[in-house]
Amino acid sequence: MGYKVKWVEDNLGVTRKALRVFEKANLMPENKDGQYRDYDDDDIDRIWTIRVLQGMGYSIKEICDMVADDGFDFDTSISQKVEQLEEKKAELERHLGYAKTIKLTGRFPSRPKKMGEVKFEDFQNNAIKRWNISGDPQGEAYAQFAETMLSKSNEEWNNSDL
Repeated sequence: MGYKVKWVEDNLGVTRKALRVFEKANLMPENKDGQYRDYDDDDIDRIWTIRVLQGMGYSIKEICDMVADDGFDFDTSISQKVEQLEEKKAELERHLGYAKTIKLTGRFPSRPKKMGEVKFEDFQNNAIKRWNISGDPQGEAYAQFAETMLSKSNEEWNNSDL
């Protein structure tokens, strides 16, 4: 059975443009005749694999490198990808804790009084460390209490909330 581009778009979430990118990257056979394309089961499997790898954070270049390397070690690659994703997750959690602190306190870190004393990158890294309720059990408990307070109307309160 052949699958039309519209079917691929609707069912695999891959745009026409992305399919052309896959072709240019030699991840898919090229549409040589310029006619409407029918994708077979092998094509669908290939697109599915590309989408799964992209979902784990692999770039098209990384996927191309996998395909091009006969001795490619997927176990090592996936271990490295898990490590990269854990690092991204930790960074996002730091930024989330920072944003939650700003939301909770209603305060925004102001710039240094004398500009040029500290580079913005250093200021930001320091602020993310210091202004962060994540990882601090007392801060997280306070944030949870504050969130409860702010999300309930006066009528919803009872003594157990306090």
